[in-house]
Amino acid sequence: MLTGASVAASLVVKSPAQVAAEAGAPEQGVLTAPAEKRVLKESVMLRGTVVAEQSVDVTVSAAAGTTGVSRAVVTKAPEPVGAKVTAGQVIAEVSGRPVSALKGRVPVYRDLKSGTSGDDVKQLQYALHELGHAPSPDARGVYGAGTRRALAAFYTSIGYDPVSSQPDGATAVQDAQDAVTVAERTEQDAEDALDARATPETRRAVERAEQDLERARIRLSEAQAEAGSMLPAPRRWCICRRSRRGWTACLRCWARPSRAR
Repeated sequence: MLTGASVAASLVVKSPAQVAAEAGAPEQGVLTAPAEKRVLKESVMLRGTVVAEQSVDVTVSAAAGTTGVSRAVVTKAPEPVGAKVTAGQVIAEVSGRPVSALKGRVPVYRDLKSGTSGDDVKQLQYALHELGHAPSPDARGVYGAGTRRALAAFYTSIGYDPVSSQPDGATAVQDAQDAVTVAERTEQDAEDALDARATPETRRAVERAEQDLERARIRLSEAQAEAGSMLPAPRRWCICRRSRRGWTACLRCWARPSRAR
């Protein structure tokens, strides 16, 4: 009797683990929650002092290409701060010389004139070419006769005389030109003398006259190169390119990637 009851009880009584194992998954239900439409934001209040990223005392030195000027004077009002300017535009005038914008990223740290070379010269050549003044046949990055003519043409296009790389450049060129004229006349006289009477002396005079004329022409070319137009090192103006829509003018230091002259 007891044995049969034990067997029956074992068939009826189940452990919690067995009951859980034999139980089926509950039916799927729908979970809901109220929703609202609003702008997600978070306000943070901080105290502090707002200052400029960089502050520089701006001074204007005497403009290159001016003579008899004891101090720099702004002779044409600059463009207002924040004004949009374009490459080649004159944004101010100091002591009668233009301050114009030229596109570029290489800082202009020196006078660019005949004989100089480098990335800053290449940048000037590209800027002049973009403005319609091709510096050919000069090689890229080499300031030669082509770049000199292109820069002179740019100055003329904005209504100013080119800046001579030598203070007395015009006088030196005129003197060299006069020397060429004298040498040409001397050579012509020597040839006339040779035609009238061919002697060793007249032949030697023609040879010497031709040599003198060649030297005079070389000196004239050198004087023209030395006295040719140049781009002076910048004063304290710059152009900051703040957006793709254009350029804005401001008075800042020359540590910016875009420069003005």
